[in-house]
Amino acid sequence: MAEENEISEDETEEGKPKSKLKLILMLVALVVILGGAGGGAYWYFMMGEEEVSEGSDGDAEVDAFDEDRAVAIYHRIRPAFRTTFSANNRQRYMQVEVTLVTRSEEVVSALVTHQPLIVNALVMLFADADYLELQTAEGKETLRLAAIAAVDAILEEEAEVGGIEKVLFTQSVMQ
Repeated sequence: MAEENEISEDETEEGKPKSKLKLILMLVALVVILGGAGGGAYWYFMMGEEEVSEGSDGDAEVDAFDEDRAVAIYHRIRPAFRTTFSANNRQRYMQVEVTLVTRSEEVVSALVTHQPLIVNALVMLFADADYLELQTAEGKETLRLAAIAAVDAILEEEAEVGGIEKVLFTQSVMQ
């Protein structure tokens, strides 16, 4: 019986080093995989900034991190725009907050000066929009592009400046 106990103790001692070896190998493999993933992510994000991407129309787009490019200026129009629609014989409601993006202080000054005209143009634009079209991404994009054109037209007519780069819908509620 004493011999049987000794054999079973030897087998368990041999089993422990094997399980520890497997654990160590699994940890080393995990560290290598995570290190490779981290290095790949670093390379992707750091090397990706230097490349110029091609747009869908074939024109090269300017890199967002270009040092020569002026800093974006955000001009928020307050209060939020609210309008109602009639869709499928039901009354519908939309509230949207608008922020304009430009890169010129002169344009910001013109936005402040002519804000009542701009607000009026955007109210009329939003009120004429079709509620069912605004349910799609294409409809929202069309409205955004129309808003850029409307604001730029007012700025060019009244202040002889243009340069609204983007119209951002920073909050949007549709019911």
